[in-house]
This record gives sequence, structure tokens and C-alpha cells, in this order.
Amino acid sequence: MPFIKGQSGNPNGRKQGSANRDKRNIYLELLTDVLNMYKNRSYYVYYHINSETNEVVYIGKGKNERAWKFNSNQRSEQWHQYFENNQIEVKIVVVNLLEEEALEIEKSLIKIKNPILNIQNKIF
Repeated sequence: MPFIKGQSGNPNGRKQGSANRDKRNIYLELLTDVLNMYKNRSYYVYYHINSETNEVVYIGKGKNERAWKFNSNQRSEQWHQYFENNQIEVKIVVVNLLEEEALEIEKSLIKIKNPILNIQNKIF
């Protein structure tokens, strides 16, 4: 049946806007899936570097501001002593990780680089 101008609907029998709504819904579902996929990827791996020697002295995993929390009670006594006497830079190495991925990367980097604060505290 030919489509006649002024007739409601479209030649495929759908209401106008229905195809656009379907495309929007598919797009929103896809966007939601992508956002959910990255929602849990909030971890990163970081280095604490001695500013004078450029030596990596600590490797850690964290999320939010963890890498910059120098007054945290979650740090070891050796860590606090070292940081009281040295200038430290933070370098974020890898981002958008699941916690398990961050832990594996952290362990691997500690084995490769042997940073003094991780080794002293046997954090690997």
C-alpha cells in the first residue's frame, strides 16, 4: 500500500518517532552497560618517588586520594619515618583497574623494582 502524504504513521506501519525512541533506548542501554563496566574500575597503581634521587621507594594500589594521603594511620611506621625526612612525588602508573587487577600489577611491580619501603615491610 503506498504511503500518502498527510497520512498518520509511516510506510512501515510504525508510529512516527517510534524508530527514534527504539534507537534512543538501544543507545541508553549501551551507555548504561559501558558505565556499569567502568564503575568498578576505580583503582590505580602508584609510585612514591624520592624527589632528590628519583628512586621509587614505594609502590601501592589505591582509589580516590589514597596515593596522596601521607598522614594516614594505615601506613607503616617505617613509611612515616621515611616520609618525614624526604621529599616525595606521586606518580600514577596505571588507571581504571578492578581491585584484583591493581593488586596483581602492584605485586609484579614490587618484584621488579624492589622499592625499599615495600621490601622492608614485606608488602608483596
